[in-house]
Formats: sequence, structure tokens, C-alpha cells
Amino acid sequence: MSLRGEELRLDGQEFDPNITGSITSATLVRAMDEATSLELVVNDPDMRLLLSGALTRPGKPSKRQDGLKAAAWDRFARARLSLDGYSFTLAGNEGRYDTTPFETALIFEDTVATLMRLRSEAVKASRGDRTRAEFVGMLVSRALKGGNFPFSRADRFYSPQAGQKQKIKQPEESDREKGINPNKKLTVKGVRIDAEQRKNLETGLAVCDALRSGERATLAWIVAVIQESTVRNLTGGDRDSSGILQVRKSTAVTIKPQTVYDPRTGNMRGSVYRDDTGRIAPGSLDPRDVKAVTRVFLLKGFWGKGGAIKIATDNPDMEPGDIAQDVQGSGHPEAYHQWTEEAEKILEAWGGAGTVSTLRESYEFRAGGRRNGTAQNYYEDSGNLAQDVRWRRFVDLNRLWFVNDEWLFSRRPIFVIDGEDGPRGLADQGLIGGPAYQVDVGLPLSEIRQQCFLPRWGGPPGGVVEYVNFGPLTGRWLIWSNQQDLTAPDEVSTLTLRRPEPTKAEPAPSTRTTVRTESRPEAGTLRAEIVRLAKAAYADRARYRYLQKRPMNKTIFPDDKVSIIKMDCSEFVTKVYEAAGAEDPNGAGYNGTGYTGTLVANATRTNDPQPGDLCFYGSGPPYGHVGIYIGDGQVIEQGGTPGPLKLKVKYRNDFAGYWKPSVLEGE
Repeated sequence: MSLRGEELRLDGQEFDPNITGSITSATLVRAMDEATSLELVVNDPDMRLLLSGALTRPGKPSKRQDGLKAAAWDRFARARLSLDGYSFTLAGNEGRYDTTPFETALIFEDTVATLMRLRSEAVKASRGDRTRAEFVGMLVSRALKGGNFPFSRADRFYSPQAGQKQKIKQPEESDREKGINPNKKLTVKGVRIDAEQRKNLETGLAVCDALRSGERATLAWIVAVIQESTVRNLTGGDRDSSGILQVRKSTAVTIKPQTVYDPRTGNMRGSVYRDDTGRIAPGSLDPRDVKAVTRVFLLKGFWGKGGAIKIATDNPDMEPGDIAQDVQGSGHPEAYHQWTEEAEKILEAWGGAGTVSTLRESYEFRAGGRRNGTAQNYYEDSGNLAQDVRWRRFVDLNRLWFVNDEWLFSRRPIFVIDGEDGPRGLADQGLIGGPAYQVDVGLPLSEIRQQCFLPRWGGPPGGVVEYVNFGPLTGRWLIWSNQQDLTAPDEVSTLTLRRPEPTKAEPAPSTRTTVRTESRPEAGTLRAEIVRLAKAAYADRARYRYLQKRPMNKTIFPDDKVSIIKMDCSEFVTKVYEAAGAEDPNGAGYNGTGYTGTLVANATRTNDPQPGDLCFYGSGPPYGHVGIYIGDGQVIEQGGTPGPLKLKVKYRNDFAGYWKPSVLEGE
């Protein structure tokens, strides 16, 4: 049996005629989910092929295994084969020399696929920078760069949609707001809350979250509304008081115009007061405006002692009931304390003192590197990138295709099979019998197996075959695979045909829902002192210069007002912590050492940063830069001369995240 030996070359040389004449089978498989492969089975009774050296590359032991015989390290070579000008590379070799007839099977695959399997360097790209198809094209280009292969790099990738941006799926979990589950068994003054009370609580608690009021100030508001109105927006009360906090018209305070809610329009506007006739008097507070009175309760208070946030911050040991009394000025100062337990259960049902935010992470295409402890390569990852959106990735005729079924299906059929004349007419069309097909329960006809006579390289994967006058098979089908016996006189092809499948949208950006509980650090706490000192250094920033040196300065807050202090970012963090009375965040006992690596090693990453935590920048760990988070999305860091600087946390594109130093655990 022969395979036109003049077309079959191994490593640039024609096969030995005797070996060529010993080929017992040659199967060419071209499939839509794989690379084109060629399997040659060679009868090798004298082991001429095995011992020829064509399948072997010499190896050598590693330094750790010096002394072992080098012959033990000979390996099967990645021999190349050329057939009709197309390049294949040896991907597998199976031999049977234990029984006669001695033979070996050589499995070759398209060289483009092999070269992509050999590349595993990690690479990624943002979906905003390039399309999925363009990213796969970049993988092909990288795999072929600088390679020694018997074809030009040009035109080795094809995707008709390369520059077209595809529809992106919406995140399954959209941004959501906090709320109190109506099935939650909560009480107000011992009676289970109803829909009106729950709505009033949700309205006021949303204001508390927006102002980052903190737990004790929020609890103070809850005990106040329980005591004053049983959480109902009352139309009247004692003398001229009304609303959820029973604010008196005669003593209603004026707050900043831009912070007041107008219930008529639903917009923020100048502070208002609605009188008995329903008229709005600018400059006054509407006691029945739940959002407005809650803001006054938290920010200003009602009788001159200040708002709940400031009172709670300045008095870290004050109970919520006492805070409520200082805000409200009630004639019954002890009344608020009795509702603390109910308030705590309500706040817990709400989700704590904080805001819910859904963080969306940009979607990135990735290939190579290691994931889940396993090395990845460009070829397998290109297939994964196709599966994500139900596209097709296959390698055929030394070209990688990256296309969707819709595009393949729209092309002109390669050939049409007409069943009008029945079985006799099939032979006239070059077919070996009629089609064999499979039906999946509940699904359309899904697969056809058709044998026919085709020339070599006829019937490519992704080609269209059309049946007419064939009952339920009538219509277009895609060639899923073509298995061809190259040693048969007429080169018989066995086609597997499938219906096309719709493309899936680009995956949605990943989302992560978190509850942000950031609050102002209370006076006298370690966090408050860290923030205060960081701000003090920023206020006096003209005296600081940037310099990387060790050991560190004894202090960055000398008593004199003229010394110039030279320090880098990690020393700034370390010395602020030391001056605040914290243990060394580097875990070194303030011995003069430490850098970003020791700071991050002694900290835990957090998605709920509090003032005093650390912000890191760069790639790592260890990271290249660090600063102190001071709250409200701002960081103070020492990054230049003069310094430090106060900036938005994400002022750099390489912001890595927030870390909580272990010395602040429990703070």
C-alpha cells in the first residue's frame, strides 16, 4: 500500500521508499473542534523506522542527575512532516514490537497547533482594548514569532469578526439596595413592625449609610424614632410637634439648602417647612420629611449639642440612648435606653451600619501561565475562549480559524445532496449510500453521518452541505469533521454533519457584592490617631523630602519646626503608626527596617476598608508603593518631594487594593 511518497516528506527528506511502501493506513482527520491530524501506521518488521533517528532527539541528564547515561535521556523528536505543502508535527507515537507484525503509528497534527501548545507565557488583555478574536489572533502571532517552520507567518489566522465588538451579557446580580425582609420578626415597643414602619426605617437607615454615620449614631437614631413616634410619620403630637422624630415647628432648624429633600418633586433643594395650609416656606425644616430630619439628627441636632455622628465620635464610650438624648433634648432622658435591644435587631436585619455596593471587575482575556496549579498553553486556551461564546476554533491547512456558526452557515454550500431519485440517484452524486442520522429527544435533528468520495482536502471543517428532498434532513448542515482514508484508491471521506448553534453573548463582568461599613474613627482610638498624624504630616508637607534609606529616622515628627525629614512611602507608614502608639506594622519591633513587602506580609486584604488601613499599588506582592487610607476614598502617601500628598485612592491605574494591618485587628 502506498501514499504517493513524492508528497510525503519527513524533516524535509522524502520517506525511505521501503518505509513509504510499508504504510498500512493513512487517516486524515479535519475537525471543527480540533487541529487537522494525520495518522500513519507503518509496518516496521526490521525496526528501520524506529532506529532511523528520524523519531529521536538526543537528550542529556540535568545537573542534579549527573552521571546517568545520556542515552537514557533520548526522547521522541517533534519530527515534521510535509504533505502537499502543508506542515505537520509529530504529536504522538505508538509502537507494537512485542508481537508480529511489528508496526508503529505516527500521529501528526497541524504545525500551527503544535507551536501554540509550546507557548505558555502568561498573557492577558482587557476587553476594552481588543476583541476576543483579536486576542486569539495575538496568541497565534506570539506562537509563530521567531519560530523555525516551513511556511510564512502571514495569513495563519482568520476571523471575519476580528474587529467587531460582540454583545456583552448583563451581570446576573445587578446593583441592589439594602432592605429589611418583611418576614423578619422585628418589633417596635414589643409589637411586630408593619409595612409603614419598615418603610420609614429603610428610608432613614439609607440616610445613615449614605452619611457613614457608624453603628452607635445609627442605633441612636433608631431608639429615637422608636421612642418618639413608634417609627410612624405622625401628623401631630405634643404641642406643635409632628413626624417620625416629633420635631416641633416652632423649633425646627434650618439646614443647608442643598441637603434637604423636597417631597413634592422628589429632588434635593432648599430646606422647607410645610405649614397647616400645605404651603412650603423656604428656609425651614419639614418635620415630616423623614430624610431631612434624619440628616439633621445625624449632622446638626435639635438643641445645640450637635449631631449624632459628632457626639458618637467625640464620646467613644457613650451609649446610643445617651447620644439620642443629646441630639433630641428630651424631657425624659432615660426613655431611649429601653429600646436598645430592639434597635440592635433592626440594624442587624438591615445589614449593619454600612452601604451595599456591587463591585464590577473588568473582564480580561487570559492565556498561558498557571491556573489551579496547572500550566496552560495557548492552544488549549484559545479553545476555551471559543467555548465561552460558543464559537469555533480549529486549525486546518496551517491556519487557525476563529469563527461563529452563523458566519459559517451563511456561506455557499460546498455541495448539494438531492434525494429526489432515491438510493439509485445517490451513487451518481458520489455518495456511498444514504445518510445515517441521530435524533436527540426534544431537540432538532442534530447529527448526520455521510460517506462520500471527495478529493484530498475536499470537505473542510465548517463547510456547508445542503440536503434537498430529504424529508426531515432537508436544509443546511455544517461539516463537523471529515475523516479521510488517504490510502484508498478513491479517497473515501466520512463526514459528520451538525446543525449550527447560536452564539452566546460575551460573558458579563464579574461582580462582587460587599457591604461597606466605613465610619469615622472615634476620638481617642488608635485609628483616629493614625489618621490625625497622617493629616498632620500632610499639613506640614513642605518639610519632607523623598529618600529611600535604612535604618529609618527615629521619628518623622521632631519637636523643632525646621528640620527636613527624608523618607520613603513605607517609612512614612511605619513612623505614623509608631507615633500613634501602634505596634510595628512590619512586625519588626521598630528596629529601623521594613518595606512594602513586610507591611503587606503582616496585613490581611479587605474589601471593607476603614480609616487607618493601608493602600498598596503596583504588581506584587510585594508591591511597589503604599499609603494610609484616611476615609472617604482618600489616601495620604509619601511619594515625592515635597510630600506627603493627599489623593483619591485610585489615582493610579495599578491600585492593588486595601490591606488591614494585623496590629489593627479588633480596632
